[in-house]
Amino acid sequence: MVCLYYRSRQGRPAEDFLPGRGKCKRTMSLGRPRHSRGHAALGGIAMYAVIRAGGKQYRVAPGDVIQVEKLSQGGGESVQFDEVLAVSASEGEVSKPAKAFVSGEVVEQGRGDKVLVFHYKRKKQYKKLNGHRQPYTAVKITGISVNGKELKS
Repeated sequence: MVCLYYRSRQGRPAEDFLPGRGKCKRTMSLGRPRHSRGHAALGGIAMYAVIRAGGKQYRVAPGDVIQVEKLSQGGGESVQFDEVLAVSASEGEVSKPAKAFVSGEVVEQGRGDKVLVFHYKRKKQYKKLNGHRQPYTAVKITGISVNGKELKS
């Protein structure tokens, strides 16, 4: 990718403005390598899974703390997510396992930030303001089990 912003303004060749070279603020982050999210590793290989919980999909690894839609379990209880969509055991390898589940532990129950809902109709003097805070459950992922093999945090 070439930064067209600086090329068009300064008339220099495109090779000087490759992403990540620090020449253009808009494309500076494109050329930088993405670092791992600090997942637990098994023999230097980071394992992660994609699960579905509460109608949303989450990419999780052992040790992650995620906020899912409110669950009935209380603090300190264990949770098991059976709907595993994909599992990656090594770099560049993704598969859909036959038998897999992700286990976790409830950290806390809480409510998210307030979202303001403002209804307005012009020229009619109609204004309505409501606030909403979505309840959530914070879950710490303790392990991923795939076909009998388990990775714990």
